[in-house]
Amino acid sequence: MLAAAAALNGCENYSETEIEYSPIFPLSGEWRIRVTDADVDTLVTKTMYTFATYNTADNVATQMWIRTTSSMAGGVGALGAVRGKVSCDVAGLSFSGADVENLAGTAALANTSFSISEGKVTRDALTMPSQAKADKISFKLTSMHKPGKTYLLEGYRRTMWPEDETVLNF
Repeated sequence: MLAAAAALNGCENYSETEIEYSPIFPLSGEWRIRVTDADVDTLVTKTMYTFATYNTADNVATQMWIRTTSSMAGGVGALGAVRGKVSCDVAGLSFSGADVENLAGTAALANTSFSISEGKVTRDALTMPSQAKADKISFKLTSMHKPGKTYLLEGYRRTMWPEDETVLNF
């Protein structure tokens, strides 16, 4: 009895830790993306690519980095890697950028740029095979590497469940 009383008196009540998000959350994240030719509405390849969107060093809610974290050289041809700062509107869950300097760092992409239009994140829009809810991302990408060619990139926030990694139909 004495031990139980001591155990009850020895417990402290801790408040829940508050989660701090970057100023651009929920636009920030790691995304699994499919690539469609925007002109003919057909998949360019059945490969899923990984993109990341994340906070800038300025820590503001009006800009974010967007970059490929997996090679897009295969089915997308000369589109290659993408890395640059774009404008964003966190409240509107949107982003865009015209003639963004591509800082991907490869010799083939030196002095190139890309443009992003119609960038949008939709919260909890998809139910994945794992039954997890995932945010959806979509945007149009035009690269100076393929002038005049626009791609529609659509995908979902990565859940890290194996069965969700290669979902093309959503």
